[in-house]
Amino acid sequence: LQAITIDHSAYEVEKDGRSFMKDLIFPGGCLPSLEVIRRCVTRTGALRTVEVEDITPHYIRTLRCWRERFEAATVALEDLGYDGRFRRLWRMYLCYSEAGFAERRIQDVHVLITKPARARSLKRSAPARHAGEMRAPGALGVDEGAAAPGLAEGGTRALGVKAAG
Repeated sequence: LQAITIDHSAYEVEKDGRSFMKDLIFPGGCLPSLEVIRRCVTRTGALRTVEVEDITPHYIRTLRCWRERFEAATVALEDLGYDGRFRRLWRMYLCYSEAGFAERRIQDVHVLITKPARARSLKRSAPARHAGEMRAPGALGVDEGAAAPGLAEGGTRALGVKAAG
């Protein structure tokens, strides 16, 4: 599962409130917290979280690249009929998102979820690389006995993507 998440302390306000993103970009959207994901995964006992990877630093760079490409395509966008209002809206979206990730108001995570019987066999062969620290390493109820190397120590694993910078 790849999810853009919000800190659990801000979840209820975000869920029930109005915002630029919810009103103009993702109508009806809602950012889950890691705690909400954990509750959903473990509700029936049929699934278990094996690994959580914070890819936020990579996503900041991705958004920056998207914004630069978007800005470079102004003439092409005009030729396609996208007016200044549209371009300002999407420039705001890209900048707003990049800043939200950079300030850690929101995070981008990969969560590996499986049936309990398969959890022990899901170890990756690549060495653990830490993309960042999860605010609450145990927040997803990860089965540390079945976790891939690095997770039991409270870290997260990267998927072999080099850090931005």
